[in-house]
Amino acid sequence: MKKILLILGVIILLVATPLTVFYLGQQQDLRSKAAPASRLYFSPETTSKAVGDEFSLSVMIDTGSNQVKIVRVYIQYDATKLQALSITNGSSFPLITSAGTVDTPGTASITVSVGQTTTPLTGSGTVAILRLKALVGSSGGTALTFTSNTFVQGINDDSVNVLSSSTPATVTISGASPVTTSAPTSAVPTATPTPIPTTSLTATPTPTGTTTHALSITSPTSGGILSTTPTFQGTASPSATVTFVINSSTTFTTTLTADTNGQWTYKDSSPFVSGSYSLLVSQPNPTTGVVDTATVNFTVQEGAMGGGSEEPLTGNAMPTSGNSETTLVLIGLSLFLVFGGTFVPKIRRR
Repeated sequence: MKKILLILGVIILLVATPLTVFYLGQQQDLRSKAAPASRLYFSPETTSKAVGDEFSLSVMIDTGSNQVKIVRVYIQYDATKLQALSITNGSSFPLITSAGTVDTPGTASITVSVGQTTTPLTGSGTVAILRLKALVGSSGGTALTFTSNTFVQGINDDSVNVLSSSTPATVTISGASPVTTSAPTSAVPTATPTPIPTTSLTATPTPTGTTTHALSITSPTSGGILSTTPTFQGTASPSATVTFVINSSTTFTTTLTADTNGQWTYKDSSPFVSGSYSLLVSQPNPTTGVVDTATVNFTVQEGAMGGGSEEPLTGNAMPTSGNSETTLVLIGLSLFLVFGGTFVPKIRRR
C-alpha cells in the first residue's frame, strides 16, 4: 500500500508541476495585456478667444488602471480658424522620443515618454502643451480632436493601445477677421531715387572659438555604420542641459551639459550590441522657450571602424528581466529529482 501511495505522489507531482507553470503563465499574460482604460483630453476642454489671440491647450491623460510609459499624440483641427504654433512635451513625460511637429493643413503631433520604464505614469498627468493662434471668428466653436493613430503604450505589452477614449476641445472665437487693404496707386507719390555712393567693402572675418546656440548632432552622421565603442558629439547652447536618448529594442536616456562654447560629448563605458539605433537630443531653446530637438539614425556593427570618433550603445546597460516560467520549470525538475532519488530506491528495496 505504501508503495502505491509513493508512486501516486510522484505521478501527481509530475502532473501538477507543468499545470502550475501553465496556469501562472496564463495569469501573467492576463496581467501583462491590461485592458485599455486610459483617457486623453484637453485642458481646458472649452475656451473663448478673440481673433489674433495666442493661447495654449494642455493635452492631459487619466491612465485609469493602466501603467503608461509612452504616448503618441496626433491632433486634428480646422486650419482656416486656428494656427498651431508649437507642440512640446508636458511635465509628466520629460523625454521626447519623436519631435513635436505642426503640419499643414491642421495637424500636430508629438511622441513622449516617461524615460524609465521602472517608473511608469499612473493617475493623471500632462502629456503635451499645444500653442495656438485664433485666426477667424467662429461663434459656433471649432473643435480639436485626437485622430485614430493616437497611441498610449503600457509597460507590459508594446503592441497594445491602452487608450480607451478621448475627449475633444472646443474653441469659440469672437471678433472679425483682420482685413488687409492697400492704398490707391494714385495716392502714393513716386520717390526720386537718390544715388548711392560707391564704397569699398571689406569682409569682416568670423572670429574663431565663437559660441553657438544651435542644437545639432555632428557625430554620428545619419545612416552611418559604427563600431561598438562610439563617441557622440554635437552642439547646443553654451552650458545648456541636453537630454540624450538612444532607442533600439530598449530606451536609454541621460542628460549632458554643454561646455561654455556650446559643445557636448558622450561616450558610454560599455560596448554596444550590433543593430539599428536612433539618437535624439533635445534642449529648451533659450530664445523661443520651446524644446529644440535633433535626431539621427545609425547602425552598430561589430568590427566596423565607425568613421572617426563614431561608436555605439551598450547591450548590458539595460538588462532584461528574468522569466518566471523558466524558474518554475527548474523548481519542478528539482523536486522531481529529489523525490525520484529519495523514494524510488526505497520502493525497489521493498
